[in-house]
Amino acid sequence: MSAEVRLRLAQLGILTVYSAALLGGLSFFWSAKAKENSSIAVHRIANIDFQIGLLTQLQSEASHNFHEQIESLLEERSAENAILAEANHFPATLDRLGFASIFVLAIGTILQIFSLA
Repeated sequence: MSAEVRLRLAQLGILTVYSAALLGGLSFFWSAKAKENSSIAVHRIANIDFQIGLLTQLQSEASHNFHEQIESLLEERSAENAILAEANHFPATLDRLGFASIFVLAIGTILQIFSLA
């Protein structure tokens, strides 16, 4: 191979490796963040359900009206369900992008190795 072809392969390999590493790192980072958000939303939903149960029980026992508080908690629960649905949608896609980036990283490494030959 000529020196110019080797130089171009090395440059393309470096660019490919850098881009793939950046995309792979970001994909795995955001996948972990989405899983964390999902876990937090599940815990918040469980806490809200517990609070609603307590207020409902207190309302029946103490004959005090907690309707406003229960409605507020139901709105919070709805928002947390939306966050949970969104978080559950992303991780599979982001993990696949991360693995695709690892594959492209290997291609970039191979290009760099060929440039040394």
